[in-house]
Amino acid sequence: MTLTSSEKRTSFLHKSFGDRMVAAISPSTGFLTKRLCRQIDLANAKLVIELGPGDGVSTLAVLAKMGPDAHMVVIERNAQFVADLRKITDKRLTVIEGVAQDLEKHLPEAVGHADAVIASIPFTYLFKDERRAVVASAKKMLRSGGTFVIFHQYSLLMVPYVKEAFGPVHKEFEILNVLPAFLIKATKS
Repeated sequence: MTLTSSEKRTSFLHKSFGDRMVAAISPSTGFLTKRLCRQIDLANAKLVIELGPGDGVSTLAVLAKMGPDAHMVVIERNAQFVADLRKITDKRLTVIEGVAQDLEKHLPEAVGHADAVIASIPFTYLFKDERRAVVASAKKMLRSGGTFVIFHQYSLLMVPYVKEAFGPVHKEFEILNVLPAFLIKATKS
């Protein structure tokens, strides 16, 4: 059974209700996930890490653009979203229940090897030192030339943190999302 957009939003809200660490009111729209996928060379990526994938809307969009020998690792803290993610039957996907702040603990073997780290976690709910730690861990995970993208953000709060760690930052805005959202992109030199 395929859910309508309205049913998907209702399901998302139900699963996030009561979880103060879920800031989104709806899954990312196709407009936002397409914009996200354009930020990364997914056809040539071998390893992509996603922080805070929610119910997997962006995960599926990324997997659709990745090659058959690629690998995607997602880290999600909400148990109901983890259950949804584990229903995705793609051998290229690994689902980890945990928090973004423990990225290096979850994937010590991936340090310096990721082609991209994408994050849609609610940075507004984190303390400043936690924000810096997530950005620093993402940078450590990336290979030289790797891409870090923060998306589905309702403000530019993270721009100074990303700029501090990476240098130049590229910003985009997707108005056709519920709610309109920013994407923040940087490349590891």
